Amino acid sequence: MPEETEPTQTDIFQQQKKTIDTLVEVLQRQGSTQPQQIIYASPAEAPEKPTPNYLLWIGIAVAVFILFKKGKK
Repeated sequence: MPEETEPTQTDIFQQQKKTIDTLVEVLQRQGSTQPQQIIYASPAEAPEKPTPNYLLWIGIAVAVFILFKKGKK
């Protein structure tokens, strides 16, 4: 019957070290082939709403007021 051996802390450490070294190498290769570029992005602008025409509404209100005033006489 084969013996089951548990990995020791040293084995796990060595495996993690190899994985980290491999990742660092891959990142270094990618960094050397692709120049880093700074991207400046402006925030998205909200669409402008047209301003309400207050003079038009005031004129309509005055006209309605005058018409009602004449109608009550």
